[in-house]
Amino acid sequence: MNRPEYNPGGVFWLVMAAARGLAGFVAVYTLLSLLALLLGNSYNQNTWWIDLGFLPSPLGPPLQLMAAVLLLAFAIKLPKSRLRRWGTAVICAVFALFALQNVMGVYAAQRAGEVRLGSPVPFSLFIVFGFVLLTLAVLASRDAIAAKQPKKLITVGGLMLTMALIALLFPLGQIFCFGTTDYRARVDAAVVLGAQVLPDGSLSLALRGRVDTACELYEQGLTPILIMSGGTDIDGMNEALAMKDYATARGIPAQAILVDTQGTNTQATVRNTLKIIQQNGYQRVAAVSSYYHLARIKMLYLSEGFDVRTVPAQIDERDHSAPLTSLREIPGWWYYWLGGVFGW
Repeated sequence: MNRPEYNPGGVFWLVMAAARGLAGFVAVYTLLSLLALLLGNSYNQNTWWIDLGFLPSPLGPPLQLMAAVLLLAFAIKLPKSRLRRWGTAVICAVFALFALQNVMGVYAAQRAGEVRLGSPVPFSLFIVFGFVLLTLAVLASRDAIAAKQPKKLITVGGLMLTMALIALLFPLGQIFCFGTTDYRARVDAAVVLGAQVLPDGSLSLALRGRVDTACELYEQGLTPILIMSGGTDIDGMNEALAMKDYATARGIPAQAILVDTQGTNTQATVRNTLKIIQQNGYQRVAAVSSYYHLARIKMLYLSEGFDVRTVPAQIDERDHSAPLTSLREIPGWWYYWLGGVFGW
């Protein structure tokens, strides 16, 4: 008598498709980041999802490569062999523990007063949950292979949809977890990134928040120098000069302010201010901007081989543009990330 074919139900396949989509996303992201290292990128972009700095430096990339290969294989085809299944499950469990170490490090830094978390949940905690899900899904793949599987189109569609959804959520996680975290500390200079100047020469709410926050750093004795960076709009208003005027009117000495009038976009600001930083021998630098902007700023400085401490600007309660601007940051984040991979 033939045994009835095992059918675990739609929820099982939904979770399995989501797990394989997650595996595919992590694998592709990790492999491209490692490719960037081979092409000469100055930092490992995998640090945006896992920081292996607590391990001996030669171990990080090989472990990430191993995880990426196994996860890509899992996304493409469920493992039939016990060796591959358990090998994938073990590496997923190990990375869940690595991410948990990152979570503990974030909370330890918060207790020590080194950072101020803007979100109660660090991004690394989502990575922990993701790898726990992957571990369980890989172990459950034995049942999936034995079961009556859904049509291939449904499986592939679910996998691709999950990857696309994660591609949207990943930058948002950086914006709302990393971007809202305040890393202010004593530095040699603070770069303040420009935004809209109104036709009457006054600062927009977003720009005023950035300059006010930078002035606070100066007033708290955390930086002796402010570097204002911005471009010139169609009305001939230069953001950097307007920022300097506002700061001096607030009481910041003019000699404490340096100006980059050619910061027409984020990338230009990073490159221009790096010249100022190098010319003056500054070693420790903060970057002040709106929270939704900071992950991209950090990425660009790191791509140039320089690290900064990011400080989110005050958000005026009358400024309702932040949620929409956060969504607009998603394509910008990926554009500059891919630029870091391929050297744009």
